[in-house]
Amino acid sequence: MALTKKSLYMLAWCTIAANPLFSDKWLCAETWYRLINARYPTLRYTGQDNASVDRGQLTTALTTYYSSDAASGLENPNGVYYAWFKHDDPYTGKPGRVHYFYYDSTKENKPTPPRSWRDVADPYAKSVQMVERRVQVVRNRNNAEEAKVERSIRALVDKKNKDDNERLIKARNAGSGGLDGMDEDDDDDSNEDDKSNGEEKLNNQNHMGWLSSEAGMLFLGSKDADGDVVDILQERIGNLTKVLQVNGYKSVLQSADDDGAELNDHQKWHIGQKAIYLREAYKLALEKWGNQVNWMSICIEAIDRVKEFGYSSVTSPRTVMDYNKAFRKDGLFPHPCYTIRLGKPPTPQVFEHFPQLPVRIKDFMLKNQAHFSVELLRTELQQDMFPALVDECKKSDGYEQDEGYVLAQHYIDKPPSYSTVEKKVDGKVVEDISLRHMMGKCTDFAEEVSQLEAIGKKLGCSVIITTKYHAEYAGEGIEYSWGLAKCFYRRQPLSKKKKKANFFALVDQCLSQELLTKDMVRKFSKPCLS
Repeated sequence: MALTKKSLYMLAWCTIAANPLFSDKWLCAETWYRLINARYPTLRYTGQDNASVDRGQLTTALTTYYSSDAASGLENPNGVYYAWFKHDDPYTGKPGRVHYFYYDSTKENKPTPPRSWRDVADPYAKSVQMVERRVQVVRNRNNAEEAKVERSIRALVDKKNKDDNERLIKARNAGSGGLDGMDEDDDDDSNEDDKSNGEEKLNNQNHMGWLSSEAGMLFLGSKDADGDVVDILQERIGNLTKVLQVNGYKSVLQSADDDGAELNDHQKWHIGQKAIYLREAYKLALEKWGNQVNWMSICIEAIDRVKEFGYSSVTSPRTVMDYNKAFRKDGLFPHPCYTIRLGKPPTPQVFEHFPQLPVRIKDFMLKNQAHFSVELLRTELQQDMFPALVDECKKSDGYEQDEGYVLAQHYIDKPPSYSTVEKKVDGKVVEDISLRHMMGKCTDFAEEVSQLEAIGKKLGCSVIITTKYHAEYAGEGIEYSWGLAKCFYRRQPLSKKKKKANFFALVDQCLSQELLTKDMVRKFSKPCLS
């Protein structure tokens, strides 16, 4: 028995709702109606002898026979729920009753009863493609019911065409000259019917996948990103193409015009390579993504295409995917220089709360440079500097909620240790408790140049590569001091070297002023000065 048009609309709605892009979401009745007509465009040609189905009839059929009111709390065996609210229509803007439908694909994820229309806001209603009716829905090949719907639609269309032709022949034989109700444009309509019988060629840029939160996350870096993903990708392809021009890298580089942001030749080449691979991947995505083609397979094909042009710097699709992650949020690659990328020099959090702390650290290092060690500074921080900062914080009201107080107290309870500098959490060095990081931000030491570089600067030349810098050139016998400390360490019993606490205590003893006295340091420096 042939399906009527009403039955076809119901079956067509079920196949659309089963699509992962539209299931488990609240969509208004107008969105469902437009999706049905986008997926099955020939449905509107299915005969005059079948009742015409409009939006109201579709909504009535769904609410009466197929779904349950979400506010009732009752479970629906079909997994379909509805809700309605009086507010402005999301498409026309006119006030009225708007129905929403929800399909539970698992039959176990019943929606929470909505309290207002904001709880069931349609994510597709405001999209440009849906409003302008230029959306297309690709076939869900995992759903066999779609093929059944298409066959039924074709059967109804064929029946309509056959009946119209028979009536046209009878009318001509009767001398009426045509079919009642037909105008001069009916020939064009029949041509459209013929074109509609076959599967229409889909424009991949119009399918609903581009409106999903997955597309926004993949290409724009956020599920709630504003703007049309297709239009933004097309714009970014144009920007990536400009990289091949002179200084074109600035169009896709963060803070490209800031002071000191100029790149060297290798960095410019690297930006160009990123742009070439990412541009090709975006072009392929606009052609193929979403129709059973995932992002990784597109990156693999992009690498193969670029290889035909003579480029072979990238071999793994993961690399292209990483390029996209760095580029997708703002359409810019991050600047290679960490300072320019952040807009300020990387500073430990404790230095931001206590600007006087680096000054105290420098003074301590300069006063104890003859026998300085990181463990010596660690002890000073734990016993004197951080307690002094805590005492300063306690002088103000409400100090317990002050971030500076909490941070300083944390360093007292868990002091930074030199032995944990290289340990990482989630692959990243914890810089806020790294003494090496703190010392590296002391500009007196971070900007210090070698003796060879200093002499070269005076002579008017630059030293790009230099050999290992020895303190003996500057008149300091540091290696003599190290040798003395090493010999003393080797002479100590093994019991003093076992356990972490004993080891650190022995190292402090080897570097102490009792062993390396001022007279001994001067004695070691004398041959260097001569």
